[in-house]
Amino acid sequence: MSSNLIETAMIVYAPASQGNDGRALAIVHGLERALPGLHLNWTSSEKEDLIPLSNRDEWVVANGLNGRLPFLCNDDDNNLVTISVSVRRAT
Repeated sequence: MSSNLIETAMIVYAPASQGNDGRALAIVHGLERALPGLHLNWTSSEKEDLIPLSNRDEWVVANGLNGRLPFLCNDDDNNLVTISVSVRRAT
């Protein structure tokens, strides 16, 4: 049996964040509104174990220092959604 995997990647370019401007939490909320039923309430440990986040919004604000978005995911191996930020400097 063959599996039909569909992967979608979204790359967003934006000006550098200035401190905690609320952008990280707005991104999470926006993605959840765009994909009904999506709940990005998990992160991973250094050992790559999934950790549930009971107070996700507060955790994102506390761990999204300088506008960076920490790794988040849903807990659905069949429809995995992850979100994270990688910063690239303009050349």
